[in-house]
Amino acid sequence: MAKKGHSEEQILRALRQAEGGTRVADICREHGISEATYYIWKKKYSGLGLSELRELRQLREENSKLKHLVADLSLDRHILQEIVQNKAVRPRHRRELGRWTQAVFALSTRRVSGLMMLNRATMNYQSRRDPQHALRTRMRELAASRVRFGYRRLTVMLRREGWKVNAKRIYRLYTEDGLAVRTKVRKKIARRARVPALRATRPNERWSMDFVAARLIDGRWFRVLTVVDQFTRECVLLLADSSLTGQKVASALSQVIAERGAPMSITVDNGIEFASKAMDAWAYQYGVQLNFIRPGRPVENGYIESFNGRLRDECLNVEVFFALIDVRDKLERWRRDYNQVRPHGALSDSAPAVFAAQWTDTAVPGPEPVPDRTGKPAAGNSLEILT
Repeated sequence: MAKKGHSEEQILRALRQAEGGTRVADICREHGISEATYYIWKKKYSGLGLSELRELRQLREENSKLKHLVADLSLDRHILQEIVQNKAVRPRHRRELGRWTQAVFALSTRRVSGLMMLNRATMNYQSRRDPQHALRTRMRELAASRVRFGYRRLTVMLRREGWKVNAKRIYRLYTEDGLAVRTKVRKKIARRARVPALRATRPNERWSMDFVAARLIDGRWFRVLTVVDQFTRECVLLLADSSLTGQKVASALSQVIAERGAPMSITVDNGIEFASKAMDAWAYQYGVQLNFIRPGRPVENGYIESFNGRLRDECLNVEVFFALIDVRDKLERWRRDYNQVRPHGALSDSAPAVFAAQWTDTAVPGPEPVPDRTGKPAAGNSLEILT
């Protein structure tokens, strides 16, 4: 294209002068152009008339504009695709996305605002909110020490330390700092009406029991016997061993009963350890009823299934186990933390041991306990709830 500032008449005049015998140097000096420009004009416009030259220049200008327009539209389409992939609804998120678009594609605020249909005042807004560095630091420390805690349990932990916060604020900071915990999406199943199981009405009335399996660092398997109080959600027992027979289960339960008394019933599945002669004899000796769930219906023992999920998520999947003694030590520390510190959603975010202590304080002595088959008073029969 000819240099801007030279009209079609000037270009044709220069070409006609050269055809008439005028030296190229003199033509370039007269029109203020270089020899390279003259030869470009000669190559492009030689042999054309004035109207043809004007039409050609106009076509080339329109073609150039169309190229720029197509390039801009392609860039806008690419930007919009990136924006759609990063869905943003709130003004804060849209502002962050707009600033990211500005930095990546080197665009002006006006153009980004037009593409995103965002007010420029929103783009230029500077937040005056307190950054809350101290709260963020403490929240990160808690999240680092309790890697499977979500924002609700972190809120409870911060409140216990004296921070005056609510779940909404912690959720905002929690998501901004990228602390969200990845959770497994459960498959939706059809709901069927079931006969509700009997619920515990006091501590030490009904327990739930099951097994969990895991591996040591060298690949060897070990099993963990888990026992939970259905009313207080306390973890009564965590017993780890390479092999757990019915006799070992009965012996461990006897030690627990010596400390806190015998329950009325224990809900178990149909495993061979629980259905063994050793467990049958133990249950008869202590007057405990073993409630077996239906085969293939783990939901009927939901208390222990939920607890086993927490145990695996927060302990077995997080820790590295070197030997059985290491397993027992780490399980016992986790059990104490679970009972005494960890907030439980079903107990109004209280720890199970704290909830059990508070319930005991609000209970009064009832009638004399009924002795079991061994002649000993049955545990838990001497407390009644205040009405």
